[in-house]
Amino acid sequence: MFLDARAIEPDQVIDADIVIVGAGAAGITIAMELVGTDKRILVLESGGLEFDDETQALYEGRLTAHDAVTLHTSRLRFFGGTTNHWGGFCLPLESIDFKERRGFSDTGWPLSLDDLTPFYRRAHSYCEIGEFQYTAGELFPGGASAMLPLNHSVVETVVNRQSPPTRFGQKFRKPLRDAKNVQVMLWANVTRVDMGTSGAIDRILVQTLRGTSFTVTASVFVLA
Repeated sequence: MFLDARAIEPDQVIDADIVIVGAGAAGITIAMELVGTDKRILVLESGGLEFDDETQALYEGRLTAHDAVTLHTSRLRFFGGTTNHWGGFCLPLESIDFKERRGFSDTGWPLSLDDLTPFYRRAHSYCEIGEFQYTAGELFPGGASAMLPLNHSVVETVVNRQSPPTRFGQKFRKPLRDAKNVQVMLWANVTRVDMGTSGAIDRILVQTLRGTSFTVTASVFVLA
């Protein structure tokens, strides 16, 4: 079911079991994984179903020490998120990306590529990529003779994969609209996150560009 946050009465408290903030690739995928469960799912999306200049303007800002990306245009703020103009390029992280880098602070992750790989495989179906294969040997069996004669113990040949690209806002709109346990609330901007005594999110404040504000509570919050 799709709802319009602008129609919510001010100062209401809305409760759900799981709240997902953001209806881009991550938020929509998580919601789809929860369709048909016994959990009440609420997805909050800043924009509507189509591009909107006023909502997109919330991304206006200035980047410091980086002039290759324009904030206002690089990310899209409506249902489907940036998959609405995504080019479809897909390439997993590498093992080294998770390791601590000597001489650099705040590096290293509490998980590894092996931890992520099962989820990468599942993500392939959402992105319509096919099998989880990224080496030339996997994708082009028998075609190794066409590869450059490099020292393969030093140089690894990998291949990026291309999604069609999948427009999540179009592909998953109907199943989320029809899901009995999922509500997608459009035009809902999260403007404050309140932490409880346990250190977890306790509640969030939602506002619309028309000035309406209300509170959302849940057992679990996902910032996507």
